[in-house]
Amino acid sequence: MNSNATDLDLYLAATMRPSEILSTRLHGLGIAASQLADIRIRADEAGFGDPRRLTVDLVITFFGVPARAYPDRLLYDLAIWPQHHFEWHLEDWGGASHEGFVIRDPPRHPDWVPLDLATLENTFVPWYHTWHEVRRLLGEPELDLSWGHVGEWYFGPLATGHDLMFGFDYGLLQLLRTELGVIEKHRRL
Repeated sequence: MNSNATDLDLYLAATMRPSEILSTRLHGLGIAASQLADIRIRADEAGFGDPRRLTVDLVITFFGVPARAYPDRLLYDLAIWPQHHFEWHLEDWGGASHEGFVIRDPPRHPDWVPLDLATLENTFVPWYHTWHEVRRLLGEPELDLSWGHVGEWYFGPLATGHDLMFGFDYGLLQLLRTELGVIEKHRRL
């Protein structure tokens, strides 16, 4: 096992959508698929798949003491993503939920950009920026089709009838593309 990767790093990598970038990063760090399978099994057995069992105590027992703890959140440092922290949101009743990736030192962005793919591809970097930066610059999405840790935000529609889709895993930007008519289709439902 890569000595720098934490159980949280491995858990996040094991539960993210597969991608060539993630595979390349893991391979470069010497992290094997068997390590990801092992952490996924242990996390499922511990209760990470059941929101009713996901508590602050479970997070700390499973992933260790956080780098920083606040009354409403825990921040963990990451080895696979050293430019980020991972944040757990704490509930009053003792529960925990993932808030997701947070850039340690967020870059400054312009106050406004045109809503077009080319400009946004030059503004946001997949595997670096998070939903925090997207929301700061673009506001709330027109349509949010997120489920669990997988996020899909749609902005638009553009003049072409296409929508801009931002794909996230645990709030970390994975992809940015256009899709035809998703917002309009959901308006009609």
